[in-house]
Amino acid sequence: MKEVLRLLAVGLLAILLLVVLGASGGGSSAYASDSVDYARFTPEGGILLADQLPVAGSESAGRRGGTWTVLATMNQAVKQVNGGGYGLNHNFIFIPGGVINTIGPLLHDKMQHYEISTNRWRTDPQAMPVAVADAAICTDTAGKVHVINGFDSTSSLVSVHQIYDTSQPIGSRWTTAAAPVVSGNNYFSQGSGCAVINHILYLFGGYGVIGGGTPAALGTTWAYNPNTNTWTDTGFTMNVARYWAGFGQKINISAHAAGGTDGSTTLDSTEKFTPGSGWTAGTDLPLPLLAPGLVGTDNGVMVFGGGTPVGPSFVLQVATYTCAGGCGPLTPWNNASRDLNTARWFAGYAGGPPEGPFIAGGHVSGNGSLKSSERFQLP
Repeated sequence: MKEVLRLLAVGLLAILLLVVLGASGGGSSAYASDSVDYARFTPEGGILLADQLPVAGSESAGRRGGTWTVLATMNQAVKQVNGGGYGLNHNFIFIPGGVINTIGPLLHDKMQHYEISTNRWRTDPQAMPVAVADAAICTDTAGKVHVINGFDSTSSLVSVHQIYDTSQPIGSRWTTAAAPVVSGNNYFSQGSGCAVINHILYLFGGYGVIGGGTPAALGTTWAYNPNTNTWTDTGFTMNVARYWAGFGQKINISAHAAGGTDGSTTLDSTEKFTPGSGWTAGTDLPLPLLAPGLVGTDNGVMVFGGGTPVGPSFVLQVATYTCAGGCGPLTPWNNASRDLNTARWFAGYAGGPPEGPFIAGGHVSGNGSLKSSERFQLP
């Protein structure tokens, strides 16, 4: 009976995600869809917290230790950020935009940044060229934070490429680059991932459309060349079209995707991308996860937080899972036995060697957002 209820809930989710309210042609904004309001998909009272619940997975043999430490609170509570950036010297974490409240929705139009050495959050007063949430966010080797696509304050999917140049003075860092367009067709999406490998930026997955049609889960992989300010289609397709996954990268090596949804099912599958080989499937997570965080480390990949379906509800997770090395098709995911202090999903997250992962903001229940932040510190 429980399985029947779960399948019915999944079916309702699929219907909600495919309802499209309208279209407006080319430009930076096209499709208005009620799918961006994820409160319909995790309704009030439909979320269970997992802070004290046992989590799946086995102890990781030979793992490095560490613990999640509570940091200073953000200046503005946000959720549905879908990632974050880090500074060139790894002393700063950057969290752009996000949802303040799902009613509207009310979006944050500024960049928040955390300074590791002072344990302090600051907000750049300069407004983003386009306020967005659920964008793809990644950092290049010059310390520029790329914020691509997402949805705007009218709940429309957008095709836009915003760059936050951390080498410039506060108040004059935002610029725009070529929007993702190939052969006259815009890539409109929310919940996509991105990674920078050997100076080329890769945009992949998400919920949206290429050019026109009905929005759906995407498996597309496009490449942006900053030297020519142009986009190309790599021809590589993800093994599973997905969005609201954990997206991240091992710097200059590979991009990774874990969990998320294909529009009807919460996924436990994982995969990684290299420019030479495209997408290859990895081993499954110990449990399906929607909107977790994912960060590449010096010795593997970490996935943390997210929500797991239990009947018509979701259990928010605190567990941290790791896979070693390059997270190949035979590399298992293990429970690191290092739990978040606050169960959360749809949060901002970032990090990379030598600093550990960070997670900030996110969603617990209702229309509001979180201000708390945490860092995984190695011993």
